[in-house]
Amino acid sequence: MTLLLTEVHNHDDPNNARIVFAADRRITRNGRYADTRKKIFEIPRLNAGIGYFGLAEIGSGKRAQPMGEWLGPHLRQGPTTPTLAAFSSELAHRLNSAVPESHRARVPSGFHIAGFDHIGRIEFWFVRNVEDDRTTCTGSYSAREDFQRS
Repeated sequence: MTLLLTEVHNHDDPNNARIVFAADRRITRNGRYADTRKKIFEIPRLNAGIGYFGLAEIGSGKRAQPMGEWLGPHLRQGPTTPTLAAFSSELAHRLNSAVPESHRARVPSGFHIAGFDHIGRIEFWFVRNVEDDRTTCTGSYSAREDFQRS
């Protein structure tokens, strides 16, 4: 189980606003320790960061690709995703294509994506396949902004 924390400080003061990400590095398989990996990454072109929980790789067996490696091209993608909203929606779409339906329906996983929009306001997005109760899988990944909408 991943402990993923995204903390927003001074959100009412654009000159001093800060976003702090924190996560453990432990990877488990079948309830046992399997590896240690980075779970938080920068998205410099969007002035943002992303962290993941749950599913730690795409594929299975010898063809499994660690989530950080799989995310790489999406993190570097250019002008096709000029906003955090577009980035989050495209990530959900890619996950729905890459993660088998059987995993989407039973393995809770997702991403915190937080950063600053073009006028310096903080946005916080979830991309996940699980409800707010953290246990009910929806069967597909979807994107939702969870900071400005409240």
